[in-house]
Amino acid sequence: MKVSGIWWRWAGGTIVAFWLSLLWVEVGDRAELKPLDAIIGAGIMSVTQALVIYPHCKRIGAWILFTVGGWWILTLVGGGALGWFIPNTGAWHLRCLWGEIFGIAGGFWLGLCQSIALRLPFAVSRIWVGINALSWSVGLALGWSAGAILKSMTGLYISEVIGLSLTWLVVGVSTGFVWGQWLNFSVKA
Repeated sequence: MKVSGIWWRWAGGTIVAFWLSLLWVEVGDRAELKPLDAIIGAGIMSVTQALVIYPHCKRIGAWILFTVGGWWILTLVGGGALGWFIPNTGAWHLRCLWGEIFGIAGGFWLGLCQSIALRLPFAVSRIWVGINALSWSVGLALGWSAGAILKSMTGLYISEVIGLSLTWLVVGVSTGFVWGQWLNFSVKA
């Protein structure tokens, strides 16, 4: 397996895991999604990502446990299952703003949980936490806005799923790129 292509396997695995999770987790508003939904979705996501990084990372069990735990806690404290919920408003500009805010907070928390799981040195950990916060902020803002715009044009609820798919694609590509860079420069978790 070539290290240089890990980013596209990570991004592809992330988007496929999201679509697969939709067999069990229904896209809805924040109040509809419960901690169990976050556990199921995060479980599918973290196992898929673990399969991608397995040859390069020894702490796969911790990755899965801390990723699932991070999503569970995020949902318990009211942050919601970010990758599966949509805001109650159809106003794209409000969704963009809320996506930035929720994305920074949620991405920071998930990045922190994952960096603890991997026992990353502080210098590397802050990069991982920062890229997670940034990618979730941009991804949610784009995805939630795109979902609102598409739904207003088509009237179809599937537009929201397309928007969330865009969110997961942005997050997958950006975090996968960082994984690829780390592995190319022999920074191993």
